[in-house]
Amino acid sequence: MTKEQKNELLDSADDLYYAGKYAQAIELYEQLLSLDPNNQRALEQLTKAKFNLVAENAPKSLPLKAMQSYRRARSYISAGATENAIGALREAIETAHQAKIPFHEAEELLSRLYLAFKELKKPKVFISYSRSDFSFATDIYWFLRSNECNPWMDIYDLVPGQDWELEINHNIKSADFFVACLSKNSVSKRGFVQKELKEAIATLEKMPEGEIYIIPIRLDDCIVPNSLASKQWLNWSATNAKASLLRAIKPRK
Repeated sequence: MTKEQKNELLDSADDLYYAGKYAQAIELYEQLLSLDPNNQRALEQLTKAKFNLVAENAPKSLPLKAMQSYRRARSYISAGATENAIGALREAIETAHQAKIPFHEAEELLSRLYLAFKELKKPKVFISYSRSDFSFATDIYWFLRSNECNPWMDIYDLVPGQDWELEINHNIKSADFFVACLSKNSVSKRGFVQKELKEAIATLEKMPEGEIYIIPIRLDDCIVPNSLASKQWLNWSATNAKASLLRAIKPRK
């Protein structure tokens, strides 16, 4: 390669360097140095091009305020304060956005929290039923699940190995609402349905007066038990039964 050709190659490499195309410039500088190892200009420019390429690809540091907000959000999550965590994550993302630096970890965590928070807002509804009324209870279960509620029913929500009696008692106490499926089968027989109802009544007694908790649903023309005589019940066969049930069940605050 002639001296003029080497100079043209150097000029082309310099043009790429000053255009910020460091990777392409490096290729030309290295090509020139393979032909002319003592070319001091090419060596200096190659060193600078490599340095600039590394700096360009290096991740920028997030602002301290963004990291502080992110750490605060993690602490809120550990403490179960979901709403506070969401606020802190929004602040972290906004701070990073102002610095024109993406904060993917905070964005992903915020997305997961939104889904979890939406789930927490769904009212939890315990469904008590007799095994002979399984089809009716299942109908209620899936209707509630498709209408922004979080129903709990042993056949669907108990998992192998759990203490079923302990889990049932826990879920009655933690539920926002207790749906009592009433039928001639359930009200006339002794059994666990009666025990669940007693547990629900005991839970209701600890709540503020007038608060809706137990929702009796008649599946047939059975007689409503005396313990529920003061509660307004609904007939599941009525045309407005499902709409009435949703009016009684309110989202969590």
